[in-house]
Amino acid sequence: HEYGHAIQARADIFSTRSVVTEMQADCFSGAWTAWVAEGNSPDFSVAEEQLDFSVAGMISISDVPGTSPDDLAAHGSGFDRISSFQDGFEHGPERCAEYDSDPNLPIVEIEFTEQDFQTGGNMPTAELLPDLEIQLDVFYEALFSERLDADWESLEGIVVVNPNRDEVECGGETISGDDLEYASYLCADEDIVVIDGVNLVPLLEEIGDFAVAAEIARLYAIEAQLQLGIEERNKATSLQADCLTGVFAAASFPDENGNTQLGEAARLSLSAGDLDEGIQGFLTYGSDRSDETGTVFERVQALRAGFLDGIDACDLDVRRSGSSGSIGSGSDAESRG
Repeated sequence: HEYGHAIQARADIFSTRSVVTEMQADCFSGAWTAWVAEGNSPDFSVAEEQLDFSVAGMISISDVPGTSPDDLAAHGSGFDRISSFQDGFEHGPERCAEYDSDPNLPIVEIEFTEQDFQTGGNMPTAELLPDLEIQLDVFYEALFSERLDADWESLEGIVVVNPNRDEVECGGETISGDDLEYASYLCADEDIVVIDGVNLVPLLEEIGDFAVAAEIARLYAIEAQLQLGIEERNKATSLQADCLTGVFAAASFPDENGNTQLGEAARLSLSAGDLDEGIQGFLTYGSDRSDETGTVFERVQALRAGFLDGIDACDLDVRRSGSSGSIGSGSDAESRG
């Protein structure tokens, strides 16, 4: 990153905005890392799983949520910084050199509204979940009808369980006890999403409300795949579910007037730092099965692709035709039943 600033000085490509200057340096950092990953360095090497450390590092040194992108010292949100790093990693230094002159450079760092400032941008989970159910239904109804030429069938809802006492009927099985600890899955036969409210939800709540929302949104994405005929569960389809979660996040992200793509039907909108919370959720929960779901770096790539490039980035038509391949990211939830 600091060598990126040296490149800017030598090439005289500093932006007048601090946030763009810093994101460009992150981009150069990603371009160098890709060069190392390709085996060009005699001194360094980069294993795939080590890229997760770059995600964790940039989250930890990103701006405090609510920082204005016009702040004279702004470096970008965690999503901005990781996105720039991945931009350089994927497209090389030529892309980074365009940052200072790109009027459409995506910057998602936003300030808190007055209300969000009071709450830190977070809602209690008990208040969040009913609105999240409605928002996900509104989103998928619109996506299916307007872009996918299909009809969305609503789920029965989100079931928050206590593993110490609850049982869940799913696909002819009774699930209870240890099998519900840290549970986060779609029960397709019963049309419900199940999540452990004693162990997992508090863990995600410590990160922020969108860590909870992103985990549940990903389960709805798996349901969307099933309704579209995408039944195979593998790394590619897992990454695709994260991509769909990114599309949902973009539809729930406020514009400069505070409005979202969902219009008056929206019940929720993302606040400052929410995307960072989703990424922190990836880091905290779900990285142990990276061979099945993708590394955290890949998952962020998928989330970012859906958020920035929309539904086309998720390659749904290819998946529906049965072709194999990878979109670039994934997650840890599963489908039962």
